[in-house]
Amino acid sequence: MQQNLNLSTSQNQELKQTQSLNVSQLQSLNLLQTTNLELQQKVAEELQINPVLELVSNGPEIDFGDFSASNSSQEDNQNKAAELAEKDENLADLASYDTFSDDSFDMDLAPSDKSKNQSSPEEAREYFLSSLTKPQNSYDDFSTAVVEFAGKDNDLKQLAQAILDRTDPKTGYLSATDGELALITGLATDKVHDFVTLLQKKIEPPGMLAHDLRECLLIQLERNFEKYELSWKIVDQCLDDLLNNRIPVIASKLGCTIQDVNNAMPSIRDLTPTPGRFYDDETAPVVIPEATITKLNGQWTVVMNRDAIPRLEVNTYYQDLYKTMSTKDDKETKGYLKEQITRANDLINAIGQRESTIKQVTVCILRHQLDFFENGPEQLRPMTQSDIAAQLGYNESTISRAIANKYLMTPYGLYPYSFFFSTGYRSADGEDVAAGAIKQKLAALIESEPPGKPYSDQKLTDMLAEQGLNVARRTVAKYREAMNILPASNRKVFN
Repeated sequence: MQQNLNLSTSQNQELKQTQSLNVSQLQSLNLLQTTNLELQQKVAEELQINPVLELVSNGPEIDFGDFSASNSSQEDNQNKAAELAEKDENLADLASYDTFSDDSFDMDLAPSDKSKNQSSPEEAREYFLSSLTKPQNSYDDFSTAVVEFAGKDNDLKQLAQAILDRTDPKTGYLSATDGELALITGLATDKVHDFVTLLQKKIEPPGMLAHDLRECLLIQLERNFEKYELSWKIVDQCLDDLLNNRIPVIASKLGCTIQDVNNAMPSIRDLTPTPGRFYDDETAPVVIPEATITKLNGQWTVVMNRDAIPRLEVNTYYQDLYKTMSTKDDKETKGYLKEQITRANDLINAIGQRESTIKQVTVCILRHQLDFFENGPEQLRPMTQSDIAAQLGYNESTISRAIANKYLMTPYGLYPYSFFFSTGYRSADGEDVAAGAIKQKLAALIESEPPGKPYSDQKLTDMLAEQGLNVARRTVAKYREAMNILPASNRKVFN
């Protein structure tokens, strides 16, 4: 069988339209998704390596939207939009304007550190870099303390390291038993036990290096001078009943009254089941709001948190030096200055674009969620990222970056930007209600339930239906769990 192979090559031309991002655009996108704290860290790094970059002080910024609680006329609002158009035509449709001077803002809303504002660029740089400190509580502190308890004893040093290797940083629990540690280190079990017990009694926070939840709670109770008290006995002898809220069973086992058990419960609730979280730097991150929405003189106002955003400029000395230098004098130095000045300007522009985008998104949130700001969380309305993207003319991914891990201060507390974006339900009267509002209503129902007869998930479902909100029971259970609310059996209070 003969097979003919036809091997040939050819060239074809094909036109394709592609879009690529330059370095400056990529930097803008990367900075947009950073939090204020992350942005400060990035700026600190750049200040260390770019000599032409300079840190300057700048006051906060107020943006007013057409959300006045008073009966302002349509003509007034049009005038406001016209004023804005003169300043920034890209934001004209948001109808925001600024009528406050820097002095009045500093006095009324955000008193500034005058001495800091008047400092030199070098002092401002030093002040900024020194403010970015490491969190006080670190797992390294715990590790150092364990090793210090070993002193100069080499055997105990080896044991200390073995203990640290087998301690879960998230919980603080020690996974190895005394016998296992003895086999690992070659030490006597009694010596291991004495050292572990010493650490449990002395190390902070109480409960660290426990082997399980029961031991963890008992260590804390002993440190609270409650050993052999009723609270101790409840944890020691009835932990499973405690976890399942079987108060009558506990009273029967310990030969006391239900009221006695209830009286002991507050000290138990104050205990920490996972003390390792004390050393977990991610447990309580520093949250710096991007903006605050408040009512000022009867009008809803967006106040951008300008104090949290580093303000930068290019050092004029280096700019002037670059302009006066001749390529014949020092081509390499001139090229270096050009590179650093370009790098600094790109960063400054990216920070400005980040703030502008977040500001626009915040004003849109205020406009869409005005009922929330007027009447409270239960008035949250459905809103999606695509809604805001369409209004601002951005890609939806840009909105996603703009709200990622960012927070907004409101009259009702601090909320993540993502809180304001959710799908919703249609009530019986045709009103759109956001999922977040359903959670708020659900929490309010549970808050008002009879302590001795808490509402089951089905009962909560029926009560929401009576308010015109048809939500499935499994959805109610999902929302309850998302809010860290226990089921009815665990919420019941016994008298």
